[in-house]
Amino acid sequence: MLLSGSTATRTIEISNTGSAYLGGLSFSITGPHCGDFSIPPPSSAPMAPGAKTTFAILRDGVGTGTRSTALHISSSDSDERPFDINLTARVLAPTGDDDGDGLSNAYEMNLSANPLFNPGGETFNPLFDSRAQLTVLRNNGLYTTSDVQALNMDVPLLEKLPGTNQFRLIFGIQKSTDLSAFTSFPLSTPQSTINAEGKLEFPFTVPDTASFFRVQSP
Repeated sequence: MLLSGSTATRTIEISNTGSAYLGGLSFSITGPHCGDFSIPPPSSAPMAPGAKTTFAILRDGVGTGTRSTALHISSSDSDERPFDINLTARVLAPTGDDDGDGLSNAYEMNLSANPLFNPGGETFNPLFDSRAQLTVLRNNGLYTTSDVQALNMDVPLLEKLPGTNQFRLIFGIQKSTDLSAFTSFPLSTPQSTINAEGKLEFPFTVPDTASFFRVQSP
């Protein structure tokens, strides 16, 4: 499984289990989506008995859905020529939401690579509905990327200055890549501005591959 526009690599090993040299290795691919796959040409040197060699199959994510082709391996082996392997790949649109849980496929692919979020191979998988897990995260005060885009708080953190009629609003933003350690992500100027509605705006690019943010009181 990969995102459209990205590349996946799979390695295949060939072993010469016979008693004679194995030569004439050649690869070809056929099928409805053979143009999506590419294979470097093999070495022309014959393989000695007991020798092994590996080669890579590259899958370019162009298009979406299930993409399939057939790999044909030819050689001097008279009884296993050609050796055929069927190849399939599931390609997802980065901005799509195939499981309907409110997270984009690209966002879930990023989380699925981290065993902390995906210990069983299902949570935060683009094809697995993760709404129950999202509820747990939000109930613990954690925010997803879509939440951070607005940076809205349910309850303003207001403090009245002693002996005055003035109030002060204090809050900060923290970032995390693993949900276990949060570090400060300071609001800075001139990025921080007051918009026409009198609301604070702080546009920013996601730093240090952080996946989660939270608004933190002092």
